[in-house]
Amino acid sequence: MKNTLALSQLIVVAAVTFQNEMHSKIQKVYVSEDGYTFLDENRAKIHCKTIEGLKYHTITRTEAHGTQAELLTSDEDIVDLKELKERYEELYGKPAHYNIGEEKLKSLIAEKEADLNAVTSTNQNDQNPA
Repeated sequence: MKNTLALSQLIVVAAVTFQNEMHSKIQKVYVSEDGYTFLDENRAKIHCKTIEGLKYHTITRTEAHGTQAELLTSDEDIVDLKELKERYEELYGKPAHYNIGEEKLKSLIAEKEADLNAVTSTNQNDQNPA
């Protein structure tokens, strides 16, 4: 399994969720090690069953607030995440999941860009045979 996040990173992901005005009454979230956030524990369990060895962590609002996670999620970080979501939508033609983490977005964008570069390279080689 690749691209798993450390607990400290998952707390930051949870802190971002808690900062969202839409989740102001939520007191706990379930964050999988690949950066997805769930409000329902069953959904987290189902998600983690799809990837061998993947686990999720229960993070409370108090835990997220009690760490420096909220300090790490500055306005600049939120702008970066917004830009990453826009780039994802450009590449995939659909919006990213609203709770997707920054690391996961970066990974998906890099994969898609690599695929597009490979296709472009192949097309150029087909047009200019040696």
